[in-house]
Amino acid sequence: MAFSQLAQTADNAQVSAEDLVSSISAKLVTQKKIMDDLNTQLGDDPTALSKKEILSNLATASEQDGNAKTEVNRLKSNLKGVEDAWAARRNELQKSISETSSRLSDSQNILDDLNDNFAGRFSEAQPALQVLGEAVERTSSEAEALSKLMDAARNDAKFGMQSLVKESEDFMARIAPTPPVAQPVAPKTSVGRNVASVIQSKEAMSLSSSDRFSPSITASPNILTKPLPVSTISGNGTQISKLESELAASKNLQTELSEDTAQMQIELRRAYRDIVSLKSNLDESQQMVQALERSKNALSSGSISGQGVSAKSISDQINRLERELDNARSD
Repeated sequence: MAFSQLAQTADNAQVSAEDLVSSISAKLVTQKKIMDDLNTQLGDDPTALSKKEILSNLATASEQDGNAKTEVNRLKSNLKGVEDAWAARRNELQKSISETSSRLSDSQNILDDLNDNFAGRFSEAQPALQVLGEAVERTSSEAEALSKLMDAARNDAKFGMQSLVKESEDFMARIAPTPPVAQPVAPKTSVGRNVASVIQSKEAMSLSSSDRFSPSITASPNILTKPLPVSTISGNGTQISKLESELAASKNLQTELSEDTAQMQIELRRAYRDIVSLKSNLDESQQMVQALERSKNALSSGSISGQGVSAKSISDQINRLERELDNARSD
């Protein structure tokens, strides 16, 4: 201790009073910035954003599964534990920051008093400046230590909240309902079944062997691999003309196919109108059949009750109604 104090005294004796004042002033400015930054971090809660996300996840989980109360309460308890740990460390840091800031303010006041009392003659205040420099060195070490403690406390709080966010997301994934699987609906008509078989086919469907739909351009298997002989270069113009004519023929084929498609659509619409008309006629025929059945039943009941109707007229009427009934059924 004695040798270290002598060494410090020897070092301080080599530094002029003006340089010592400049060093102390610079250190005080730096430490004040550190204290201001630490106070700003005290007001910023590192758990706020994650807390909202966790509570939202837990609320959604409670709505989806009424039996999730136990797990939800456990996660909420862990959330409170992380918040309490951050609050405790924040209070300790706030107390230490306040004490260091107070000592820092005292050092600044002492430096101002020395400047006022000695009117710039700092060489006369060399011993007091040396003591003040040692105090400033201690507050500088405290400021650095508080900065590291603040970073560690904030990182621990963020890590705890991120772990709870992941736990809540995993919990929601476990209780999420399984989406329903759509069952394929089998087509009822023959056309629908044919279309479905084409859509679901894993192989190419064979086309008609009609020459109308056969390709107009045919290529030799060696057209891309076998080089053309020199003697055939002069015939390139003829080959290009031939290809142009085949291309025009294929375009004409496409035009014909488009016309055939349009004609098929027209025929389909006409067939649909015929089906609707036949259905309407069928409904009218059924109504006529029902009316004839009612008339026949009325005549039969009249003859049984002994109304003034002759047997021949009743027989003729019944025969006529039967013929009309047969005709209506045939229609």
